[in-house]
Amino acid sequence: MNASLPNVDFWALTPIIIVSITACAVLLIDIFTPISKGKVYPAVAVLGQALALIVALIQLGDASVTTFGGSWRTDRFSLFFTITVLISGILGVLICDSWLRIRNLGRSEFYTLLLCSVAGVIVTASAHDLITLFIGIELTSIPTYMLTGFAKHDQRSNEASLKYFLLGAFSTAILLYGLTWLFGITGGITYPEIAAFGLGPGDASKVPLLFAVLLIIVGLGFKSAAVPFHMWTPDAYQGAPTVVTAFMSVSVKAGAFAALIRLMVEAVPDLYGSWGPVLAVIAVLTMFVGNIVAIVQEDVKRMLAYSSVGHTGFILAGLAGWVPNNDMAVASVLFYSFVYVFMNLGAFGILAWLENHGGNTLLDSMDGLFLRFPQAAGALAIFLLALMGFPLTAGLPAKVFVFLGAADGGYTWLGVLVFVASIISAVFYLKVMVRMFMYEPKVALASPRQPDMAIALGVCAIATVLLGILFMPILNLALSAT
Repeated sequence: MNASLPNVDFWALTPIIIVSITACAVLLIDIFTPISKGKVYPAVAVLGQALALIVALIQLGDASVTTFGGSWRTDRFSLFFTITVLISGILGVLICDSWLRIRNLGRSEFYTLLLCSVAGVIVTASAHDLITLFIGIELTSIPTYMLTGFAKHDQRSNEASLKYFLLGAFSTAILLYGLTWLFGITGGITYPEIAAFGLGPGDASKVPLLFAVLLIIVGLGFKSAAVPFHMWTPDAYQGAPTVVTAFMSVSVKAGAFAALIRLMVEAVPDLYGSWGPVLAVIAVLTMFVGNIVAIVQEDVKRMLAYSSVGHTGFILAGLAGWVPNNDMAVASVLFYSFVYVFMNLGAFGILAWLENHGGNTLLDSMDGLFLRFPQAAGALAIFLLALMGFPLTAGLPAKVFVFLGAADGGYTWLGVLVFVASIISAVFYLKVMVRMFMYEPKVALASPRQPDMAIALGVCAIATVLLGILFMPILNLALSAT
């Protein structure tokens, strides 16, 4: 019997190879280098991801490549998510390093886990078959379980990690069950093979196929924090170290949406008339439950956790409107996922910055923030206004494109509800801003130097404003990736 290895295009795999080598390098430096390595770990992590980012940007000009026996596809879609998660990884390293240094925690292990999670999102976005997809999702999720409990002497962090892991394992089982059904019914592993499975009028396979799709939506709904599968989100986001929450609130969500788009649009596009309404209902529940419950929260970190749930609903609204030739539906998800990195990572990053100054994330701690730290208050105001969808910030075009994506698919009512939910969200975003600018400070905080975190937060704030004005290049790139 003759066996042959599949042809492999290593150039197409270069970004994931670089990130994987970087993750290994951080560990090897820790093991074999006797010198003080405090500043080496973040430098290696940032440089490795920056190199992978440069390669991904170069690859945007190349033709789409399917390699590794049809299990891997490098195209503009996968590269868009690769670029998005690499940016979040670089910013995440800069935000995390001060927190790790102040608490004297293991920095090599932390950065290795973070890089593995980044690699997982890249694999998920590039996966072209069910097996690679599942590997990518798990490579994204498992490191975040450990990062959530990284503050091992903090009971809340340990509890959040355990809850996240148990519910994550349950959702993974549901997702795997759905993928198994999908393979069993269609006999295909790659997305084109699954899409080629034809359904005739009255075909008895349609019901079990819809059941498989529903299981997949449930499994990925957990990963993206969609209602009613969001139960883990408030506790995990609040209990996890804030720097970890900042990173995983954007990276895990990006991976989940990359997987959902690939499966729904490429593997089962003929069923859009069935999965579209399901996503629309979930989107409505998610955006309203997340934003309404956030209003009553007294912890800003938990408030932003529910806000993150609401934004999952906004993104789902765009995807729900997908029909053949509706490029705006997928493009709106890609654009929103990209700008969300700067808005949400920046907001959580400010909370982490305050914690490093000896503060906490309770609403009372926001009192008089402008008088104590005007730069931090100004940056947080930008992020909150953007999350609200205020003009001249990235949040407004993101929501407008979601509306257009939903409307083009016949879900104009869903697009209108996106703006209604955004108005509701203004209640709790403005509540925080009022306390920052209108109240007197109650406590004095220390002022340690955190230049790396300041750089990351400054980049997030500038990008949030610029993408609210100069949004067309990113939108055009997103449209070309559909």
